[in-house]
Amino acid sequence: MTDIRLLDDEHDKEWTRFIFNACDLEYHQLRENKITREILEKNLDQIVNKIFNCNDEYNNVDAILIGFQILGIFILKTGAFLPEIVKNAILFSTTWEYDKMRGWSRLLEEERKENLDNFRKAILNHKVGKIIKISF
Repeated sequence: MTDIRLLDDEHDKEWTRFIFNACDLEYHQLRENKITREILEKNLDQIVNKIFNCNDEYNNVDAILIGFQILGIFILKTGAFLPEIVKNAILFSTTWEYDKMRGWSRLLEEERKENLDNFRKAILNHKVGKIIKISF
């Protein structure tokens, strides 16, 4: 099982809700694993466009990158197609050089680096149809 811990902030929840709504699923179905490869791929263009054109209240690039990270997790969990734009955004935003700007405490730095590395490896090795078990 790949351990990928999210930031657990409002952006995570907002993007998860958006992805589920775009797939005609309810947020509470997250724990029921109701999202499938077929459902996600059917709605992938709409989801990618929404994330790419995100204008949050702070015009924050981080919000866009978090959206792509959340989408990446669902792509890994379902074995769905991974668009190049999503892959590149995830690989950029999961480097330690980028992520350390979030101000992690020294106690969490090593764990965070390991989680980022796990996520990057899973994205780099992703194959359509290959489902990755992820804890988050």
